[in-house]
Amino acid sequence: MIIDRVEIENFGPYRGSHVLNLGVGDQPLVVIHGQNMTGKTTILNSVRWALYGIAKGRTGQAIPTRELINSDAFAEGDRRVAVRLTIRTSEEEGGSTYVLRRQRQAGRGTANPVADNDFEEFVDIEQDGNVLKPLAFPELVSTLLPEGISRFFLFDGELLNEYEELVREGGEREAQAVKEAIEMILGLPAARKGRDDASALKDETSRKLQREARKNRQAKEAGDKLEALGVRKAQLEGDRDAVKSATRDAQQKLRSLEQNLKRYEESREDAGLREGLRQQLDDLEQRRKSRLDERRQLVKELWRDILAPRLKQETARLDEERARREDALHRLRTAEREIHQLTASIEEGHCSHCGQMLPEENRARVRAEIADLSRTVDELTPQADHERLQELSGIIRQLRAVAPAGKEDAVRLVEKDLDEIHITRYRVEQDLKRVEERLRSIDTEELLQHGREADRLERLIGEQNAKLREIERDLEQVKSEIDHYQRIVLQNDSPVFKRLEVELRTLEALEDTFARAVDLLTDELRKEVEAHASEIFRKLTTDPTYAGLRINENYGLTILDHDGLPVPQRSAGAEQIVALSLLGAINRMATKRGPVIMDTPFGRLDRGHRANILRYVPTMADQVVLLVHDGEVDRERDLKEIQPLVDAEYRIEHPTSTSSELVPEPVLSRA
Repeated sequence: MIIDRVEIENFGPYRGSHVLNLGVGDQPLVVIHGQNMTGKTTILNSVRWALYGIAKGRTGQAIPTRELINSDAFAEGDRRVAVRLTIRTSEEEGGSTYVLRRQRQAGRGTANPVADNDFEEFVDIEQDGNVLKPLAFPELVSTLLPEGISRFFLFDGELLNEYEELVREGGEREAQAVKEAIEMILGLPAARKGRDDASALKDETSRKLQREARKNRQAKEAGDKLEALGVRKAQLEGDRDAVKSATRDAQQKLRSLEQNLKRYEESREDAGLREGLRQQLDDLEQRRKSRLDERRQLVKELWRDILAPRLKQETARLDEERARREDALHRLRTAEREIHQLTASIEEGHCSHCGQMLPEENRARVRAEIADLSRTVDELTPQADHERLQELSGIIRQLRAVAPAGKEDAVRLVEKDLDEIHITRYRVEQDLKRVEERLRSIDTEELLQHGREADRLERLIGEQNAKLREIERDLEQVKSEIDHYQRIVLQNDSPVFKRLEVELRTLEALEDTFARAVDLLTDELRKEVEAHASEIFRKLTTDPTYAGLRINENYGLTILDHDGLPVPQRSAGAEQIVALSLLGAINRMATKRGPVIMDTPFGRLDRGHRANILRYVPTMADQVVLLVHDGEVDRERDLKEIQPLVDAEYRIEHPTSTSSELVPEPVLSRA
């Protein structure tokens, strides 16, 4: 599968809507450049969150929804976050295009959402333009990229510790979850399912045998024993599963605790960050004072802008009144002229217009017309007040003399800047508060407490493992007794028992066949992982004298020197190379193909190893997205050699402490 497009809204530092086109052309590699704390890991988390509804922090813990939403958007009331993925599958996978969208927003009536249950979640799916039911979302995601194996496609270079614990000699306990995920992606669960199904069928046949034995007088005693042993077996299996679950929980807590302990190593970085945040607060305060002074100067003339709308409205009203009165005056004067002309026509006996004599009957009509015009003059005279007209003209001239000062827009910009300063200042203060809390929390007593808790968890895990071994021993004993009493029951010549015996022996053979097949497959896959990892390691390392890697039953890897002997000590950079070799081997052998999104994978590597990895990474999958900062990868120097494999580049701009933007970067010349 290929991720064609990622659209994020209000996710982390990305305020509003941002689009990342990943499936631009035919080359495998997309590089996204960004400095630390600008939003690189957010890109990886947005994909993980869209698929599985979880984003991970630096220690691997889930990030609460409230912390995912862009702080500026949240402050302004836009309390939602959304990601939309466009995914294209290959012809072998069905050749479809899917659009998956996940959104969370504050629930109705929740003014200040804090906890995750304060938010409502909505998911949408489209397949080739057809809308599917939201209930199909988890199943579709599990088909495209199961969450259990997603760690091999979406991983953070800062979290490579999890893999390094696995490949480090003696790190098997800490990496049990990774081992299980490796076996899942290699296809072992499918083989184990056949074994488990055969075992379940065998148990069902055993229960049938128990029921039939209790009906038979000669076999009843053995049947009762079998029933009691069956109950005991089920109880022990339940206890075993509970202990395994409790052990996994304790191991997860221990891993989380150890990750938290590593944060103490970051105290120096936090101290530098604190000074930077304090300086930022000082700069914001100076900026705020400057803007306040500017606003005080502007408001001296602002009254004219404030009055301008009302003055404009009043001027328009007076203009309208003056126009009405001027029209009335014009009509009045016209009527008076008509009356004067008609009166003269009657007195002189002929028409003032054409000069013809007026007959007596026409004079009556003219007198009636004069009467009508006189009434019009009476109606117009109050409206045609000349003094009022002069007064109106004077008022209008005075109002128009009070022109807008043009300060309103400037004041509005200052107010907007002051609001941004206030929001940014709040954010910086919160960041500073968190940093100071972390620094305050670093003390000897807490370190001792963490140490004691780690020791307690170590002891608990040891006790659980001892308990598990005891349960396994008891379980084996119970199974042996079940076999014994089954043999006693099956000595009966009843046809029913003969049929059940055949069925039971067949299923036992089938279970044994599957079990041996699983063991053989596991050994073969492990050897294949070792071969691929060794090949990749030799490509990545800058020391040609290494012979390769040796794998153990937990997929732990040991570096071998030129004589094939284990290398006892290796650097942090070497650990990272070995871990990447393992990841490369697993992706090469995976039963499920998918895009690889890799965040800051070069943190502890020198230039030589970095160049080797850059040459190798584009071959890991059909689509590889690298999230890097310029301290790891120099665009002009490091990407030159692999430029023909680069499909697209983006740069993360970070204009403020709470906002980031994705900007397409022209791909360097491939000449």
